[in-house]
Amino acid sequence: MYLIKRKSVFCIRYTDEIDNHLKQVSTHCRNKKDALNFLSRFQTELKQKKKLQFITLNSFKNEYLEHVKRIHSQHYYIAIERTFNRLIKVTGDIPLVKLDRVTLEKFLFGDTPVCGKKEVSPKAELRQPFIS
Repeated sequence: MYLIKRKSVFCIRYTDEIDNHLKQVSTHCRNKKDALNFLSRFQTELKQKKKLQFITLNSFKNEYLEHVKRIHSQHYYIAIERTFNRLIKVTGDIPLVKLDRVTLEKFLFGDTPVCGKKEVSPKAELRQPFIS
């Protein structure tokens, strides 16, 4: 977080932790001393500002399984629970925000070691010839 001067007014530039973007706020002050006072007040306000709580994969699993249990069959419930457990083993209990397309593709179609075995992707099973 630092002060810059744009035209004749001081501004504050800082990186927002939530969005991970560079943001700029005007101090509406032409004097550097007033701008520094505004900067100190702004820093305390930013610290007091409530941080976002990200939903983790495990908490989402629990909420979703409660919903599935009421609506779907027991077999579907068990299949979804196993899938979530495998995903948590592969990725860890990460926030849903950090779950991206590449991670999901590796989980679905890549070689993901679970329980010490190498899983075979569904596409690879289709390519193997039938042996009786």
